Parts: sequence; structure tokens; C-alpha cells
Amino acid sequence: MSSPPRPRLTPDEYLDIEEAADYKSEYHQGEMFAISGTGWNHNLISSNINRTLGNQLLGVPCYVGTSDMRLFSPVTDLFTCADVVVTCDEPKLFQKGRRTATLLNPTVIVEVLSPSTEAYDRGLKFEHYKSIESLREYLLVSSDRVSATLFRRQPDGTWLVTDPAAAACSSKICTIKSTSPNRNCAPQSRNSAPVTIGSCPNPSALRDASSAPASSSARGNIARSRKCSAATKPAALIW
Repeated sequence: MSSPPRPRLTPDEYLDIEEAADYKSEYHQGEMFAISGTGWNHNLISSNINRTLGNQLLGVPCYVGTSDMRLFSPVTDLFTCADVVVTCDEPKLFQKGRRTATLLNPTVIVEVLSPSTEAYDRGLKFEHYKSIESLREYLLVSSDRVSATLFRRQPDGTWLVTDPAAAACSSKICTIKSTSPNRNCAPQSRNSAPVTIGSCPNPSALRDASSAPASSSARGNIARSRKCSAATKPAALIW
């Protein structure tokens, strides 16, 4: 005899359970799914990206959130958590009075990939994220190798993907801007510059530096390049 189907939860019931639980869960169309914990590299990279974005956006009307900031996709009925999220609009929250926040209008989402979650983050989860109208850029950063992929929404609604090899050392997030000295999120500001994740030196400049007598700064650049190319140390980027 088959067991009766489990009753489906409402979003309110899910959020009540989630706020009382000791672990995080996703919600999709009435069902809850536990989110597994993360490893050392994953946590370190997430923390570094969060700090890097926060530092570059000081004084800018953009807000950086961690994985404690829940996201909701109304079109696909998904509640989930991303590793890093940025919004450059007034934050819109689902059921604003709740103890934990659920953001409705992210501008940028960053996911740090683990071997067990990479297929989901690149595939089905991205399909959910695409339905969020405010989302402009989606950055995937590997935790077990030096690799990053940036997806950018185009005016016609399609998504442009960067070459992972080109993004492996630095990804420029063009939707949000850091400016100096006049910080402003306006894209038309001549003083504005894309926010950059990663800090690897230019390879051709390093080749020139390595063929010349090595100054202390050149030696530093070469050392950083070696760290950047070491797939066993992905956290040596800002990364």
C-alpha cells in the first residue's frame, strides 16, 4: 500500500519552519529541500567576494548581502539562498515584518560552485534566477579550480556569457558601479568604473617583467600570478 502524499506547504508555513530551524532549506512549489553545508574553500571565497564588493561599493546606493539573505522567485515559486547578492535599488522584501529577510529584487547574484551543486547552479537554479526581472548579472565562481563564468542579461532578454578562461582571474560586473571620488551608480557617470572580482595581473605584462631585471614590484606580480594559476589554491585570488 502506497503512503499518502505529503501535504504541500504554503510559503507562510515554509518561512515559519525555516525561521525556527537550525539549518537552511529551499522551497519550491510546496516542498522543502535541505541545503547542505559548504567546505573551507567555498566559505573563504564567498567571504572574500562579499568583502571585495562591500569595499568597492562604499558610499554607493547598493547593498551587499550574504547567504543569510533569502531570495524569492515569484514566477517559479522558489525560495533559496545565494552565496552573495547585490541590489542597487531600494530593497524589496517578501513579508517585510519577518525576522529573516527575503529579497525580491537582486541586481547581481554570485554563486560559489561546489562539486555537488555545480550542475544545479549552472542549470535549473539559473533558470529560476532568469525569471527575476531585476537580475542583470549572474557570476559563478569555482571553489575547486581557478574558473569563473559571468552571465549578463542583454536588452533583448538573452544572456551573454563570458569566456571562462578570460574570467578566471578577473570578472567585471558592469551593472553596478564604483566611482571615485564621486561614487554613483549611474551608468552614464564618466567617473564610474565596473566593480571587479579578482585581481590577477596581465599575463603579457608578467612576461615582460620576467624577462627584465626583477624589481620588487615585478617579483610581487610574478608571485601573485603563480598563485593565480595554481588550480589547487583557488582562494588565492580574491577570490
